[in-house]
Parts: sequence; C-alpha cells; structure tokens
Amino acid sequence: MTKEELKKATGQELIEQRDYCGVDGYYGDYLDNVNAEMLKRFNRLAELEAQIEKMKNCANCKNYNGNEGFCILGSGYGYNCKLEKWEIKEK
Repeated sequence: MTKEELKKATGQELIEQRDYCGVDGYYGDYLDNVNAEMLKRFNRLAELEAQIEKMKNCANCKNYNGNEGFCILGSGYGYNCKLEKWEIKEK
C-alpha cells in the first residue's frame, strides 16, 4: 500500500494493515507510516468532537428563545440543556 492509498484507506483497513505488520522489524517503516496515519485521524476526530461541543451552546440552538432567554428543552435559562436534542438554528 502506498502512502496515498494509506490516506484513502478506511479505519478498518488501517487496523488490518497494522495487524498484518505485527511486531516484525522487517515492516518497521511501513508500520510507522500506518501508525502515523491512524494517529493523525484520531487527533482530527478529537478536534472535531471538541468543535461540535463548542458549537452546542444555547444561542446557536433552534430551541433557544433569545428574546425570552431560555431553552424550551431545558429546565431553565441555558442550564440543564438536553444536548442530545440540540439542533442548529436555521439562519
């Protein structure tokens, strides 16, 4: 698998490639490339999850009444919000 193919591979394909390499020193460089690609993806995923959590604030939710200052899903003024029901406000 080339470096370009590694970048296009799914997560499961990367796991299979890493398992194929095992601990044999013969595949050391290739294993390093696979591990680096997996780490890059995991870091990107963590970054995206953090961005999503930042976006989930009451002011950006369609269930938030900015004029009244409360969320119709929560039990008060932006507190105890049910984030699983958070939806982005239409512009």
